[in-house]
Amino acid sequence: MADEEHQKLSTFVKRVHQMLRYEAHRVGADKAWKEHCNKSDILQEYAISMHKLASVFWEKNATDRNKSVQCRIKWVIEKCVLYFFEGEKEIRRTKEKDKIQKFGNATEKCTRAFAKYARVTASKETLTEAEFLTLLDVGSCYNPFRACPFLYVIPIDIAPAEPDVYMCDFLNLAVVKPEQPIILDGRTIRELPSAVCDIVVFSLLLEYFPCPKQRYLCVCKAYDLLKPEGLLFIITPDSKHSSANAPIMKNWRITLAQLGFSRVYYEKLPHIHCMAYRKDINPELSKQWSSFQLHKKNDTQISADLHIPQDFQEIHDKCDDIADTKVERTNQEDEALVQMFLQLPYD
Repeated sequence: MADEEHQKLSTFVKRVHQMLRYEAHRVGADKAWKEHCNKSDILQEYAISMHKLASVFWEKNATDRNKSVQCRIKWVIEKCVLYFFEGEKEIRRTKEKDKIQKFGNATEKCTRAFAKYARVTASKETLTEAEFLTLLDVGSCYNPFRACPFLYVIPIDIAPAEPDVYMCDFLNLAVVKPEQPIILDGRTIRELPSAVCDIVVFSLLLEYFPCPKQRYLCVCKAYDLLKPEGLLFIITPDSKHSSANAPIMKNWRITLAQLGFSRVYYEKLPHIHCMAYRKDINPELSKQWSSFQLHKKNDTQISADLHIPQDFQEIHDKCDDIADTKVERTNQEDEALVQMFLQLPYD
């Protein structure tokens, strides 16, 4: 069991999530989110609590190699190296081109798109380790990717815990034309140009939002911000065995394929799902795969949302005040929190 301070911090984080879900049920998700973003005192305490949890658990587990290999930050960096620097990107591009040729006239639109993309990139040099990849870390809190030498990190959060993290409500971020420059208004980001990011990271982010539709809108926004062949990383907590929530994860994959994402990497670690999705050059290919999956399920369409297990839990008639931290938690929940917050950058 975590000691008293750890329990108080983690209970506060849990209560904030519970309160937001309750308010969304009571007044609607959009209004609840808007009101939540205006609660500066709660947001600040939430940021401090998250940062302290990460710091405490990092200090506790830094020498445990078995737990370090399960770190979400390390997982993302390793997959970025494999994809961008060790040939996986080119392999995926070739596979996509082969599929276009296989489908023939059925994907004529895709063929034109691929040819156009090939012409645009033909004159560019191959990415080397000396170049920077632009990574947008959404819900960054304390900017855990800052130490990675090949990343230009744009860390954003509604409640930054470190001064190098920009304040930004991603749900209401404006995506502008690609030729627009990145505009930084002090420590606040209100807009970003489309197709500006090589990588977008949602690490323990989507479950924060109380409404499936809001999570879906975030994924749509990530799609617009990514360059073709860019990666969207989604890390979401789940302490159950790998197959317990498999239908939900399959629904996520189908939903993202409807947008033009194909899943490149997936791993179920003891307390989290780790996923990486590629923005395909030709979105029609992923959409065809999605349509085939829906046909197998005898479903003609899929809802534009992303559910999490908490969506299917009962909403109580009232929610205790978040300042009340006297909540009993299980050993499983304690261990899940350890795994969620065990990594900090090497500095």
